[in-house]
Amino acid sequence: MKGASDRARTDIGPDVAPGKAAMSTPFSMTKHPVEPGITRLAVTGDVQTATSAALRELILNALDANDLHEIVIDIGAVPLLDSAGIAALIAGRNTAAARGIGYQIINYQHLIHRDSQTTNVPTFGADPATATPTRSHHESPRRSHPPRHTPP
Repeated sequence: MKGASDRARTDIGPDVAPGKAAMSTPFSMTKHPVEPGITRLAVTGDVQTATSAALRELILNALDANDLHEIVIDIGAVPLLDSAGIAALIAGRNTAAARGIGYQIINYQHLIHRDSQTTNVPTFGADPATATPTRSHHESPRRSHPPRHTPP
């Protein structure tokens, strides 16, 4: 029977010796059918080198479903996303694109805001009231010097 109760859950957490505190938040992912053809994967916990391969495989497995036309990756409960985790999300996006499946990542704003505060890098686009990007993605890059003229 398919529906809201049709959920797959995978938990991957650090091995911790008794009496010792874990250094990271355990990783898990839950699969939620939203409606026919649309699946939401809710990711929880740290997505880093130790867990990124599992995330990648779980996304790719979800993309193997019959009649899937869109997948939504919800990372709202991910406190840490390192470059290996980003690579896993990109691998999923590339596979989805190759198969003609829509791919969205949602609830990522908290990661961008936190990292921009930590690195003192402005967050363009995170808050429309305060964001001032230097150019839109449709504009060509500005040159700091005039283009070279090549003789005909």
